[in-house]
Amino acid sequence: MSVRAGRTFLAVLGTALVISALWGGVACLTADSPLDIALAPAIIGVLAIVGLLVGAPLLSRFAEAREVAGRVEVRYVLKARRVIPVPDIDEAVLVRTLRLPSRSGGPASAPRVVLRRGGRTVVAFTPDTLEVVRRLEALDVKIVVDDEPLTPFETVGRYGRRAVGLAELIVQPLSWVLIATAMIVVVWAIWELTGG
Repeated sequence: MSVRAGRTFLAVLGTALVISALWGGVACLTADSPLDIALAPAIIGVLAIVGLLVGAPLLSRFAEAREVAGRVEVRYVLKARRVIPVPDIDEAVLVRTLRLPSRSGGPASAPRVVLRRGGRTVVAFTPDTLEVVRRLEALDVKIVVDDEPLTPFETVGRYGRRAVGLAELIVQPLSWVLIATAMIVVVWAIWELTGG
């Protein structure tokens, strides 16, 4: 996914959230029965909030990287642009398969590029293409290819904390917490409905 598409997605959801809040506020202030009129903006607002809460962490890992005039420029969806001079890069590690949970239930995978200096991670990103790795190799930067499928925790163990983002580290434990919470709510609702 491109940085522009990710930013557009988040901007549309943010705009929908603001519009639904304004619409709901106006409906509540002007209507005799605000519950009926405020239902549509409330639904739009909830969908926008859910989209932002799910979309922002997922989109935070995408980046566009390119080598220009001896510098690597990395543009993120949510973070500020980073510029790293090529001489400040000792090696570029290409983790071919960073295993992440997916909505289909099986693990999804994405390549991860980790730029390192002095044994420490300078910057890591999931690129839109691997062209930056080829350009760095042409500039005599040592390229290390890690073909072993790694989870985010294994990647941190090998390449340091900055090799993966916080959202990627918490997505699997958080998904189990959300599933458990949903199950508790369903059991509670059934308990209440049956006179518990």
